[in-house]
Amino acid sequence: MAGHQPFRGDGFAVDPDLLSNAASAITTALGNGDVARAPTIAGGERYGHPELAALMVEFGSAVALASGLLVRSAEGAAAGLRDGARGYAQSEQRGEAAINGAGAALAGQPGGR
Repeated sequence: MAGHQPFRGDGFAVDPDLLSNAASAITTALGNGDVARAPTIAGGERYGHPELAALMVEFGSAVALASGLLVRSAEGAAAGLRDGARGYAQSEQRGEAAINGAGAALAGQPGGR
């Protein structure tokens, strides 16, 4: 989709390349695994106090759950951005084809080029 012109509508413009770039940035951030590694900070017994260790394990479980939800949400956002970029690019291609087809049809008519 590289090099597409922004899709312009009544009061807005969308650049499919920017949507694709945002999706890639989300995917790259998820691929780095930073979110998934967060629960490892809350490992158990090394705190030397049973109640604190139990709380840290509970905290780690909560962070793992939240991280999983965040990752799934971010993956969904990236997929939505990719779908949007693809849709705008396809609309652009269909519009160009329609204009080119109309121009070719007019060229074949009397008075056309």
